[in-house]
Amino acid sequence: MIILFTVFLSACSGYQFVENDNPLAIHGIRSLSVPMFVNKTPVPNVGSMVTKEISFLLSSYPGLKVRSGEDLSSDAILIGIVESTQQLAELIQTTERQFTTSDLKASLGSRKEFFVPTGSSLNLSVRFIMIKNPRRQDVELAKSELNKMMINHPKMLMNQSLNFVASFTRVVAGTETIDSAGLVNMTKNKAIMERALQDGSKSLAQQFKDVVLNAF
Repeated sequence: MIILFTVFLSACSGYQFVENDNPLAIHGIRSLSVPMFVNKTPVPNVGSMVTKEISFLLSSYPGLKVRSGEDLSSDAILIGIVESTQQLAELIQTTERQFTTSDLKASLGSRKEFFVPTGSSLNLSVRFIMIKNPRRQDVELAKSELNKMMINHPKMLMNQSLNFVASFTRVVAGTETIDSAGLVNMTKNKAIMERALQDGSKSLAQQFKDVVLNAF
């Protein structure tokens, strides 16, 4: 039995065992700082939504201590940047339309009928940059426009972008009287869009786990 056990250990000497409770342990990372993701889009609050879901995901690993903010005493830091075109009109694409007939027609007055967008899709990208033993200048470089050039940085563990997609259906109702349902179209649609962004953030976190962490 002793001989067999010795042979087994010798056969496994060339392998590293990855800890299931910490996907970053193989790189010597036991603590990770996650500051607020940088929002370089015209969409408000999306950076904080993504930060919340990514932090929640990473905190689910018991062998990894996650710290909020730019704590440079951590073994590594994860810089997140939410990116998109800066034109909101180009950012939100219409996927479905409804013609202004029926109760909507009454709200037009003398205007001609037209198509109203009812389905919309919003596409962003999120860049994840992980730096081991971070310094202040490393963090500032990661947040700058030069971050795409950090692939060969000696401390770089990750520099990858993932797509962020949020789709939602708008509320469209008539506005012909002061009691019409359409008077709160804008308020309802704002709430619907925020829920879509929250759902998109959760989907992004799952994608980050499946595509990045599980292959890390």
